[in-house]
Amino acid sequence: MHFLETNLDFEYELSQGRRPQARPLRQRLAAWANLLRLLPQGAQSALLGARVPAQGDRLSCWGWTPRLRALAPAHQAVPSAEAVARANAKDFSHALERALGCELPHARVVHTLEQARAWIEQTQVPWVIKHPLGVSGRDRVVGKPGQCEARTLRWLERTLPQTCCVAQPWVDVTTERSTQLMLHQDGTWELMGVLQLHTDNTGTFRGHVAHPPTEQPKPLQSPQQLAHIARAVHELGYHGPLGIDAIEGDLQGARVRAPILEINARWTFGHMALFAHRLAPEGVCVRWEHPKQGVPARPQLPILSKAATPGTYRLPEHIDPGHATRSLLHVL
Repeated sequence: MHFLETNLDFEYELSQGRRPQARPLRQRLAAWANLLRLLPQGAQSALLGARVPAQGDRLSCWGWTPRLRALAPAHQAVPSAEAVARANAKDFSHALERALGCELPHARVVHTLEQARAWIEQTQVPWVIKHPLGVSGRDRVVGKPGQCEARTLRWLERTLPQTCCVAQPWVDVTTERSTQLMLHQDGTWELMGVLQLHTDNTGTFRGHVAHPPTEQPKPLQSPQQLAHIARAVHELGYHGPLGIDAIEGDLQGARVRAPILEINARWTFGHMALFAHRLAPEGVCVRWEHPKQGVPARPQLPILSKAATPGTYRLPEHIDPGHATRSLLHVL
């Protein structure tokens, strides 16, 4: 039997639930329990729930945490907990950018409150400091040049004793793309697709645009950079789905690019958008929109299918029962 566990609170599990945002986030993510049914084998799979896979079963999860590694059948090759945690950390992404000479100006990793305050005092542009396992614009503080407000100081005092943080200048983003790879156990990898990534004015993730394979945008990473990323992640001991977020934008009038802004060593909504695109007619673009909280469900919307014409749709019922996720699929 093939089991699925859509543990979208993956990063919070990795940080052992020490952040106050974890509990309400987990409640909001409950609607997505069936998301991994978008995988090619998903329709014939069962949700894990309280069951324990038996010998001969297989487990697919959003991301491998120690809890799920302990449930994986013995015959299934699973990356180590240390490899998963390191590959997903933003300070690892920053280290790769430094190694490739493509980090944002003045970006650095801070380990103590004193280092963070000194970095803020020296900045001459708006800035952001991020938790290494933050998700979709959460778990971060932003500020004005040289200023450390009281709320920022409180966040840093809570966070830095537990972990390091990544400090970066704030870029006025014009282009965001996510590159989706599959990294195999032998170190070989394949490009699954490239998508436009959309965030709102707070930097919160709101969706993707998936293009037909022949019309996909180019990655914001060079082939050499992608090969370097895949090799470095594989050397950690990780194999499996891999997503790389990248941006281009303006920084004090200069054009800048951050090709390894974030690495997600797990399934991503980018991968799921590529699978959802397969539900639509060939040759169309599909924009997958995740509205803000409070938007009512629209179960009366038609389900995305090969017969779809330009318009708004929802996911099939076995993936999104009752349209609980509120997400919308726009065929363009």
